[in-house]
Amino acid sequence: IAFSLNLHNMREEDGMSSKSQVRAVEGSLALVLAALCWGFAFVFSVKGSETMSFWFFNAVRFTLASISLLPFAVWSFIHNHRLGPGRHEIAEKRFSLLERAKRPSGSRRNRILVFSLSDLRKPGTLLNRILIYILCGIFLFLASSVQQLGLEISKQAAHAGFIASLYIVVVPILARIFLRKRTSFVTVSGIFLAIIGFYFLSIPVHGGFSSINPTDLIYLISATLFAAHIILIDANVHRVDTMVLSFVQSAIVALLSWIAAAVDGSINMAAAWNGWMSVFYTGVISVGVAYTLQIFGQLYIPPAQASILMSLESLFSALGGVLILHETMSSRAIFGSSLIFLGTLVSQIENIRLRINRRHTLEMENLASQQPEPNLKTGSSHDQQEND
Repeated sequence: IAFSLNLHNMREEDGMSSKSQVRAVEGSLALVLAALCWGFAFVFSVKGSETMSFWFFNAVRFTLASISLLPFAVWSFIHNHRLGPGRHEIAEKRFSLLERAKRPSGSRRNRILVFSLSDLRKPGTLLNRILIYILCGIFLFLASSVQQLGLEISKQAAHAGFIASLYIVVVPILARIFLRKRTSFVTVSGIFLAIIGFYFLSIPVHGGFSSINPTDLIYLISATLFAAHIILIDANVHRVDTMVLSFVQSAIVALLSWIAAAVDGSINMAAAWNGWMSVFYTGVISVGVAYTLQIFGQLYIPPAQASILMSLESLFSALGGVLILHETMSSRAIFGSSLIFLGTLVSQIENIRLRINRRHTLEMENLASQQPEPNLKTGSSHDQQEND
């Protein structure tokens, strides 16, 4: 669906050249591969939970994730601050001007850099950015820890993948509550589909809500925390460097996980070495490699269509659970998972419609701005005579 929408958009824009076709295929494949990396991460998280506690597993995993994100963060920092070779000469001139402007040593005063607590609420200030980094890191730490705890208990990647994808439908609910964003009828329909799917997936045929699997509730809490994390980023994404944010929040999760593992007494480097494949995959492949694929894919695929392709993460988690962990799902669970997946797709249709309408509006405004203005000074001879 996303690929066909992207081809349709490019046909309207540039006649669908062969180069655009190649880029569309490459971008779509990159996003599908990113979704595959994220989906199979549930499988390797289950494998890692067999030998490591969830605190220690996340500590090692996010340490590797921080290392894999460090080059992106450094590149983004240099690019956004334009730190190039030509800056050295400018810096030397500024330092020389500062030296000339210095007061005599007898009258010179020591200056102390003072931070005000009011800077925490001022967008763009250093304290405000630090606060955003810390809050995002704490929410990611809570969400990841709760999710890994559920995987450690249930050892089921398919259930975890589909319930974790509910963050897509929880986001508009939280956006409505905290950000006062409007929720359309289509989005509400997708939310109800996902709720019905969760009912069929988690509640047995002859049981009520009291018989729900506790680990499914843990996954639901994790999805809510991930949705809150996304809302927090969405509200502050224009105030911070996103690459630096990704690195810093991963480093915060690693630090907090190491502290928790040390308090819990579950640090076991031999277990980490034995489960190196799980740690490497979840720390490097599902973060560094998948993040690179996502960046490349979104260069050529619009965000609305990209979100649909990345929603395949839940399907790949189920596929990995069946192929690697040999998991089985009942027909009722498969029906519930299908409704959850359908609900996550339906809830994103409104975003696609809004983005398409916004694009057409911008095109019409560009066309209107390119038309020559009418010459108001010229007129007919009859009008000129009347004016005389």
